[in-house]
Amino acid sequence: MSSSVNPSDAMGLERSNSGMLVDGLTPPKFGYIIGGSEVNPDDSERHKYMVHIRRFVIDDVTTNDTLSIPWCGGTLISEWHILTAAHCLFNDQGELSNEIEIFLGVNAIPPNGLIELLYSTSIKRTVSMDGILIHDDFNQLGKGENDIAILKMDTRVILNENPGVSLIKLPEKCNDCTVDYAGKRIIAVGWGLTSSDGMSSPNMMQVELAVNSKEECEKQFSVAYNDEYQLCTVPSSTKGTCQGDSGGPIIVDGVQIGITSHGPAKCEEGGVYTRVSAYINNGWITDKMKV
Repeated sequence: MSSSVNPSDAMGLERSNSGMLVDGLTPPKFGYIIGGSEVNPDDSERHKYMVHIRRFVIDDVTTNDTLSIPWCGGTLISEWHILTAAHCLFNDQGELSNEIEIFLGVNAIPPNGLIELLYSTSIKRTVSMDGILIHDDFNQLGKGENDIAILKMDTRVILNENPGVSLIKLPEKCNDCTVDYAGKRIIAVGWGLTSSDGMSSPNMMQVELAVNSKEECEKQFSVAYNDEYQLCTVPSSTKGTCQGDSGGPIIVDGVQIGITSHGPAKCEEGGVYTRVSAYINNGWITDKMKV
């Protein structure tokens, strides 16, 4: 989730699917859902559609060597495509990242010294510049509208050869309608901060939240909220999504209804999510998947 804490604070944390929960790792500032529970990698409902997204930063200015760092989440929507938030694809200078690394089948992510585990125990894909498909009307300096992007991987993921990976279900198309999710209990999934100013865990987390009403969302977020294209959650003193969860899903009955987008600096005070059904209904997602 985008807010006043920059995801680049998380550069000390690398993630990998070791096939088990990773104990005793508390890397700084990039971790998981607030107030949630760890997702057991042996659970049949372990969110196999989740995608771990990394981008590259300069590691050594004298040699221009780069380092892959954890950045955002996403969901697998086809054997070629990943759904995520547009703001996830820009660096600290507001420039579009020139290469993205994708890891599927990930549950727990080890620290820098064990980065080899990430490459050896998960499915890795890359996304080149022409595979980064951001909504044309997304504005980094705007109100968070159209915070949606699709990544087309350079090589497809063959599902029947990878039982640890699956597709997320998206809403069905509904012409000229906006679904009212107010009051619905949702599941948010990700690797974001454990508290607004806290430490992190390398394990995938999930948390149950509630969708707020249009009136309450507009009251809280004012001009930074547009109900046609966004959802928001009920504020809580103990749980929410935070930095590092950006791009990941919120889910109702197994269907992804939102993409973690932005919110207040205190993440427990509710968040704003891109409304997926709006981009199903207007054809944007379908059109971009044809590219």
